[in-house]
Amino acid sequence: MVTLGSFTFPEKRTFVQVRTRNVLSRVRKEINLYTLLIRYSELEQLEADLEALEGQLEKFDRREATLSLHEGRYYTGWRRDFQRFVESRHRAASVHLLILTDDRFERSIEEHQENVTLTASGQSVVVSQSGNGLAFAKFLLSATGSLVQPQISDGPRSLVFQETLEAGDTLEIDSDRRTAVRNGTESVLSLMSGDFPLLSPGETTLTYTDCAGSSHSGTLQITYRDLWV
Repeated sequence: MVTLGSFTFPEKRTFVQVRTRNVLSRVRKEINLYTLLIRYSELEQLEADLEALEGQLEKFDRREATLSLHEGRYYTGWRRDFQRFVESRHRAASVHLLILTDDRFERSIEEHQENVTLTASGQSVVVSQSGNGLAFAKFLLSATGSLVQPQISDGPRSLVFQETLEAGDTLEIDSDRRTAVRNGTESVLSLMSGDFPLLSPGETTLTYTDCAGSSHSGTLQITYRDLWV
């Protein structure tokens, strides 16, 4: 079932072509979508559906709606072309929609979250994602005591904060946007070293470590979506 926001395309009269392209220095998906809107008893019903489609397309362009080609997954992006041909006498219309996605990834609609209470350096948690690509994660580290050079690792990749988080401080790390923010407002990307952790298909062991003098006390929240390429 193909949907654009709240609009559902007719299952047996919708055809989709997807290819990967390098556009604006980024690898993206180019999606051609063709559909037939037929079997309306009244022309007004057809016009209402076309209006609803255009409304959802406008929301899609504003990143307020998503495109789903597979159940439970979505793309974000914008339209490159939109053509509609209405045959009023037969109360029918054909639609061609060309979409360019923000990146090449298809993400799960469901967002997963793991919450870990930190009590020691070297503490690990296993997370699982069902996609076929390396998934991005967001990490929210909240200190309840001093954390000296806290580090998060997925095994091959480790990211270290080169200073100390004091009790009450937070550190938000976004592997997708490649950002690091202290206490909600202060960018501390320049104080980070290493590589952003990623989640492999299946299970990934994430390990938290810090340095001598740390209280090892805090919480770590991990948020992510399954990802397909």
